[in-house]
Amino acid sequence: MTRIAVALLVWLGLALLVSMHAFVHASAPVVAGTVWGLTAAALLAWWRIPAVRARIDTLPLAALVAIHLCRFVGLYFLSLGRAGKLPPEFAVPAGVGDVVVAMGAVLLLIFPALRERRAVLFGWNVIGLLDIVLVVCNALRCGLRDWASMAPLRELPLALLPTFIVPLIIVSHGLIFARLRLRSGSIMPLVCLSLVAAMNSAAAKGEPIRYAVIGDSYSNGEGATPGESWPSLLTRDLKAKGIEVELVSNPSITGWTSQQAIDRELPEFIKAKPNFGTLLIGVNDWVQGASEDKFRRNFVFLVDEMLKVLKEKNRLLIVTIPDFGVTPDGPRFGRGRDISQGLARFNEIIAEESRKRDLRVVDIFPLSKQAKNDQSLVGPDGLHPSAKQYAEWERIILPVALEMLKIAQ
Repeated sequence: MTRIAVALLVWLGLALLVSMHAFVHASAPVVAGTVWGLTAAALLAWWRIPAVRARIDTLPLAALVAIHLCRFVGLYFLSLGRAGKLPPEFAVPAGVGDVVVAMGAVLLLIFPALRERRAVLFGWNVIGLLDIVLVVCNALRCGLRDWASMAPLRELPLALLPTFIVPLIIVSHGLIFARLRLRSGSIMPLVCLSLVAAMNSAAAKGEPIRYAVIGDSYSNGEGATPGESWPSLLTRDLKAKGIEVELVSNPSITGWTSQQAIDRELPEFIKAKPNFGTLLIGVNDWVQGASEDKFRRNFVFLVDEMLKVLKEKNRLLIVTIPDFGVTPDGPRFGRGRDISQGLARFNEIIAEESRKRDLRVVDIFPLSKQAKNDQSLVGPDGLHPSAKQYAEWERIILPVALEMLKIAQ
């Protein structure tokens, strides 16, 4: 019992480390793969290692049932759904299902006689397993559709769900089936069926266009919300126009330069395996005093590496840098320099290098200047765009992306 507790604490510690440092930018398939990989590893350890099995089999049945009290987290899902921080199509079924299963666990713990009734325990266990498998599948589906909308599941405390709690829940279901004196060999086909169900659910949706983003604050919706960022709006509107597209990765971070995009975002872009991408980068290079030559080198490297992943040139869309100098707080970042002139020169570099590669470029620079006379286009911080301005950008980006993807499809 003590060794089991130590093993769980070690697992929890590792899950915390991963959640704090590596999980926030994970794509939807990585999150789902983490769940199934950890589940498979734990069940295989129980199935194939006699010492592990001997210790786990000493756990009382009540302990396995008690694990499911954590499924009252469904109430938090419902709260996040009402607040618009999780998509309702995920939050509602996940929240309701988890709460129902958790309430069943409470009854089984309060009334030991219910646990002794094989049919009752079996029925609760089947419902609980089906619910958690559907939750994982639905999270994958929503994450593929709009990566940014599922951000709470990649951040603490909810990041502990895919890295620790959900695999533990699924494993406990398997162990309960074993306690019900099903043949030991039957548990692995059961897990396999769950895995197949998850993969079939994702495959049924399909992902013919996998969209990934490299950028900075202008691509993550700074000044508004992630759901109001232009990549999220673009994904939504492309779907409405009949393009089957999923936003699989958008690790854009406020303040990052092209060098940080190379070091931190490009690996995520490569891992996401997209077949459509957008690039909007460079404002922080200029703010931090990067030379034109350095920016050109970094921009060229980013574009060429992205094209290696995308394979087809007509799948990479370039967006120019907007003019933040017209915002109320913008001038203090110029440090005496002409912001509009400096950014215009960087945009010339972007246009030049894009033309060499026959890439499509959407120029939002002139549009961004409207914020000088329209404060509704500026976010609460007085520097970044408002949701209204992001929507204006997306309005001119959409037809170009639509043309590119229709040709591609």
